[in-house]
Amino acid sequence: MSHPKPRFHSPRTLFSVSTRHALLALAALPEDGTYRMARGLAEGLAIPFYYLAKILKRLRQVGILESLTGPSGGFRLARPSAGITLQEVVDAFEGDSGLSLCPLGRRNCRDAAPCPFCAMLGPGFREMVRHLARMSLRDLPHPWIPVVLPPGRRSPQRRPASPGKPPKGSTER
Repeated sequence: MSHPKPRFHSPRTLFSVSTRHALLALAALPEDGTYRMARGLAEGLAIPFYYLAKILKRLRQVGILESLTGPSGGFRLARPSAGITLQEVVDAFEGDSGLSLCPLGRRNCRDAAPCPFCAMLGPGFREMVRHLARMSLRDLPHPWIPVVLPPGRRSPQRRPASPGKPPKGSTER
């Protein structure tokens, strides 16, 4: 019998790296409905491009983002940020237990009969989790977004050739 692999978070964070990157990317998208290229978002947020591409794809699959291919395409919010809850984003990456009322993930743990761990944390913890679940993207503080991205495509930076190797396309040997 195989057991599910536990998801470990850094002791300093409530969410996984994927969830944190998803929140950063969503908060960096404009409200006006313009599209942002994945590469430009990745560069501006200092997130590896292919990793962010997988995150954006997942957000599109669950209906949080829309995408459009082509030179004027990219990703945008599927609806206003006030209508996208933190719970939706967390559930997309961590399942329905991501913002569980019980930190141990026990489904039968309730206010009236809490598990010993929840009893120790007290009602303040449960209220904090309920508040986080109700928050929308618009409620998130925006100063933590590292950059404001310009509209349109941003060209990727080319890495210099390694020493001893000729540049690609060169006829030198």
